[in-house]
Amino acid sequence: MLEVFKRVSVWNNARYEQTYNRDLAMQLLREEYAEWLAKDGLVNEVKELSDIIFVAMGVIWKLDVSDEDNQTWADHSGQYVANLLQLSNLAPAYYVGSLLDMMEDAHLSPLNVCHVIIYLCLAQLSYIGLSDECTTDCINAVCNSNDSKAVKKTASGIKANLDKGESYKKADTDLLIILSKEGLTECLSLVH
Repeated sequence: MLEVFKRVSVWNNARYEQTYNRDLAMQLLREEYAEWLAKDGLVNEVKELSDIIFVAMGVIWKLDVSDEDNQTWADHSGQYVANLLQLSNLAPAYYVGSLLDMMEDAHLSPLNVCHVIIYLCLAQLSYIGLSDECTTDCINAVCNSNDSKAVKKTASGIKANLDKGESYKKADTDLLIILSKEGLTECLSLVH
């Protein structure tokens, strides 16, 4: 995931100043979570989970923390999610909504919350049947799609890429191919 974080950092650096804006972070994370809740099919679910990871990593980038602090929180959050999932057989990503509520109402550390959100989304991708390699390929496909968006510096409190530009390429086709290679049956019928 470190390579993905580097890609997300480059993407954000081209579009934003490295300034954390709590309101925008909450807006973007809630928007992506709502899109995951409205998912329709496996490809869409994988895309939306990857989008949540992308946005959470963007928030972490905007926080401008040291690599050491970032890794410490990542390790702590990974262990927290592993412990949580041992106690429950619920689909992991449903916890994201509660975390967003706590981040907004209790003012929990956005660094901590974003790392836990990332691990919950990774656990959800595993829960629905993706291998670690397939998960990384899917998240990179979403990064490729985001990289195809127009580059325009935007104020730290405004959503970037409202106009995606003429070169924008959706991730759906690439995700479909990746998932079909993984042998996920819903995708096999769509490719042939």
